[in-house]
Amino acid sequence: MINPNLTWVKVDMYNLGLDFSIFNHLLDIEFDIYQRERKGLLADRYGSLPNTFGSKLPQENLNGDRTRGIEFTLTHSNQIGEFYYSISGNLNLSRTQNRYIESAPFKSSMERWKHQQANRWGDFIWGYQVEGRFENMDQVNTFPIQNGDTGNLKELPGDFVLKDVNGDGVINDMDKVPLFWSGTPLLHYGLNLQASWKNFDFYMLFQGSAMYTVQFDEVYAKMLCFKGGNTPEYFYDRWHREDPYDENSAWIPGEWPAIRLEQDMGSLYTRDTDVWRKNASYLRLKTIEIGYTFKQKFLKDMGLGDLRVYVNGNNLFTICNSFVKPFDPEKIEGNYSAGLNYPLSKIFNVGFTLNF
Repeated sequence: MINPNLTWVKVDMYNLGLDFSIFNHLLDIEFDIYQRERKGLLADRYGSLPNTFGSKLPQENLNGDRTRGIEFTLTHSNQIGEFYYSISGNLNLSRTQNRYIESAPFKSSMERWKHQQANRWGDFIWGYQVEGRFENMDQVNTFPIQNGDTGNLKELPGDFVLKDVNGDGVINDMDKVPLFWSGTPLLHYGLNLQASWKNFDFYMLFQGSAMYTVQFDEVYAKMLCFKGGNTPEYFYDRWHREDPYDENSAWIPGEWPAIRLEQDMGSLYTRDTDVWRKNASYLRLKTIEIGYTFKQKFLKDMGLGDLRVYVNGNNLFTICNSFVKPFDPEKIEGNYSAGLNYPLSKIFNVGFTLNF
């Protein structure tokens, strides 16, 4: 089916900026408040056609959203004799709200509370609250069902206990609550440091993001999920039997649940909880460089300009959640949320530049 009324998405953008210097240019300030509102985003209208029709309703310009944010830059620079330095910090904070999202009518206030998207921010994730751990099989057998059709048959001592929010004796979507920021950072920030003295120069860059989370799945949450293959080292500290060959021996507590194959695990290992969805806010020393410029006369006698030698390093250290750090918070969730990423490399360079 063709929609003859299909048109471009309409965008209204507004920006209010303030840019000034004080103290004889010792302090430069840039401040912006901005808004972007989009109308006519493509969506499928709620409704259905008889399957004998052989098609579906065409997309229409129905949805809309609004992004609001602030951007701030503060710079201080000064020169004392032959020593020059500059410090500049910046941040950007923005959020997007769904103004209208086409959907079916809600059947209850509970359904509206959980699934309404219109006039809501789109940067949060619903998840389950973790109340603790199963200490023994008696707790497993008497706890509300938390793994659907399999009940608690796959639960073991040491597994995580999810909160039955509505108290109906079953852990399902009705027990989710808004717990996490989404996987896209809302806040970005950075700090630049520059300095020079005589022929020496120095540069340093810090960068970071905040107000977002990452979810780990597959090989980093499912233990022996790939046909019994190797498991990450952190699973060494796990719940296990005192005697692995005696199923009646006592359980020894650990940080992580007992190891078993994927088919023997409950579904809670793929659910959004604070066990596998982590705060990914970070601060990283991205770059640091030190250089020295030679301006000797013999270089000019040979028809050459200045010669600068330098040494620099990249990704020297990162401050963030200890679980997220090995996977690199900048890569967000990696391949299908699995954490299948090469570790971030520290890079060192030594070089020179020569002007002719």
